Amino acid sequence: MLKAGRNCEISLPLWHHPVSSTNVLVLGIRMHYFLVIIPLLAFNIDATTATLEFEGAPGWQVMLPTPGTHRASIVMEGTRRGIGCGKITGVCDENNARGGFLADRRGGTAIPPGKTYRLTVAYRTSAELSRHASVNVQSYTRDRKSQSLLGQKLTPSQEWTVFSNLVQVPEDAERIRITLYLYGKGTVWFDDVFFGETTDDAPNLLRNGGFEPPLCHVYDLAPERPSGNIKLFTDFENAALGKVKQIGPDEFYLYATPEKEPRSPFLWFHYGLAGGAGREITFHMNMAPFSAEQTSGNGNRIPVVSDDGDTWTGIDDKAWNEDGSCLTFKHRFTRSPAWVCSFFPFTPAHVTRFIAGREENPYFSAGTLGKTREERDLRYYTITDPSIPEADKRTFLFIALQHDLETTGALVLEGICRYLLSEDPGAAKLRQSFVTYVVPMMNPDGIAGGNLYCPVGNMNRQWGLGTVPEVELVERFARDLATRDRKIEIFMDFHGWCTPTRSTIFMTFGKELTDEGAEKDSLRLSNTVRKRVKGKLNDTVWRQMDSYVTSSMTDLHRMASGWMRFEAGARLAFTIEIFGDGNCSQDDYYDWGRAFAEAILEFYGS
Repeated sequence: MLKAGRNCEISLPLWHHPVSSTNVLVLGIRMHYFLVIIPLLAFNIDATTATLEFEGAPGWQVMLPTPGTHRASIVMEGTRRGIGCGKITGVCDENNARGGFLADRRGGTAIPPGKTYRLTVAYRTSAELSRHASVNVQSYTRDRKSQSLLGQKLTPSQEWTVFSNLVQVPEDAERIRITLYLYGKGTVWFDDVFFGETTDDAPNLLRNGGFEPPLCHVYDLAPERPSGNIKLFTDFENAALGKVKQIGPDEFYLYATPEKEPRSPFLWFHYGLAGGAGREITFHMNMAPFSAEQTSGNGNRIPVVSDDGDTWTGIDDKAWNEDGSCLTFKHRFTRSPAWVCSFFPFTPAHVTRFIAGREENPYFSAGTLGKTREERDLRYYTITDPSIPEADKRTFLFIALQHDLETTGALVLEGICRYLLSEDPGAAKLRQSFVTYVVPMMNPDGIAGGNLYCPVGNMNRQWGLGTVPEVELVERFARDLATRDRKIEIFMDFHGWCTPTRSTIFMTFGKELTDEGAEKDSLRLSNTVRKRVKGKLNDTVWRQMDSYVTSSMTDLHRMASGWMRFEAGARLAFTIEIFGDGNCSQDDYYDWGRAFAEAILEFYGS
């Protein structure tokens, strides 16, 4: 019986018997909504000696703060107990190079505070370590204060060794983080990690302390059965996909994450499919090193499909397996080619088609601010009524996709553009009164590479520093507007994720940093939007230049909205978060943008 999942059943003791080419094994993996039966035929390996390695580990987060120096995985050899153990290998010891596993307990999985717990860790190491392995426990309070509860370097040992220690969790602890790290070169293996109360029969509060492999490993053992009729392709910008194995005529086993290529630190897959028209195709997507619990905020919507690369709909016939390591989904394709993505993408090709589709619109023009770091065009739109002199209008500047994965904000911004270019009387009034400039994609390089998420670091913390070409181009554009006496009336920087509940967040600056009138108008605008959008709308008013933003202390000058307000002189400046729930369609996001535009129209009394 496989140890990894609560409701996982294997019909034969696979891990204790060699499999010959004449054997036929059938493995049944009980999933949330259905039972998947996988025939394992004619694969000529000895399962007792086969070495399988899986990136990531169910129940653990992989921590690789120094990319390219370490690898953390589950291996199925040399275990202390069970069929898997955790393995961290390092190939560099410069610049504090390290990698590890993290168990993060908070919210619904929080460790009850004010008690003493026992932590036990079994480990072994390679013969030589350039630095050390360690186990650490930290607690966090509601106001983000941290306290080290345990920090222990582990004595190197080539034999399995058990470290055990008591840990006192403070009364005010709301979050506990247990990290297993390797610093520098070498290898460390971990197994049988226990964190629980001190009684002999206490349950383990850690999920998968034994580092058992993900249930989807049965697909790794399944034989490949290529048909040649269906082709998956990734030769386009924004594509991201790992290993592909066809295990049936209309069935594929996929890895979401590419191997040995730059990849997003967040879940992202995007691929095309040719030859699928008229066929219902099943995909088993291995999410490693991510899981159902760690999907970058987009797990409520995964996945989406498109026949043209522009119009996307959700795939609803889907289910996670018991340990959350694999998402199985199926879809009947009507056209070829088609595209599948983990969430609504926003690609350079889409921007190109958006521009081409509006070339005849007299109120729309597109241009280029300059070149990105990788020599791509940084494009922008101008939307206005050219029959009205520019001097008689005020100026808006809106941007999106500083963080390339945050496409909810980009979709809402496109919704604003669609409304402004429509024949609606309100849109006509806005065109007559304002010039709206839009930079729809601040990070074309990261998006083209498969949503690498800030390959230049956090773009929204580097305004005014001269470190990011794309930021410098927009800064220069804003300064040029000022020299033409076209000071920005409203600046908005759009971000967002898919979350369990729908909400909008307006972040802006208080009177302590601006003036009373600006704060009053900023809140009046957010209240006007609040009346029109679905879900909650929350305001964040920053009253100190150094403030918490996304759980870290930030100099607001270095954010887009801060630079625009205090350096470019924008009268009102906002950072906008768009949090759509799993039921939000692409059109829902466009309607969200329309609500913004109509609220702006109302705000100005039209």
